[in-house]
Amino acid sequence: MSEPHVRVMLSYEYCHFEAELPLKEEHDSLEKINALFKDAQRLCEERVRQFQKKAADAIERERAASQTREDSFIIGILTKPPSERTPHEIECTDEFYKAKARLAEKPYEMDDDVPF
Repeated sequence: MSEPHVRVMLSYEYCHFEAELPLKEEHDSLEKINALFKDAQRLCEERVRQFQKKAADAIERERAASQTREDSFIIGILTKPPSERTPHEIECTDEFYKAKARLAEKPYEMDDDVPF
């Protein structure tokens, strides 16, 4: 005969997180059983949070690696004399300078026009 327990399962992005907690006594009160369900739910939710953090960290590492590759590419282009650049490289440098200018612009704030 199996031991009585409560079990909770959550699904998140096709991953399943399960928690199973044993009942102390076979005839626990509904309040105790409900508290165990809540504890199991919290355990599953914590696992989902850990999963989300791990996924976010992996995305950030990939973004940083991609940015490093892009920076290396642009630096490689900028070290060439302009007369030796291909049309694609010229387009890339133009986009690079446009993006740099957009970042340097101060965003318009509507509250600047209101006198107080």
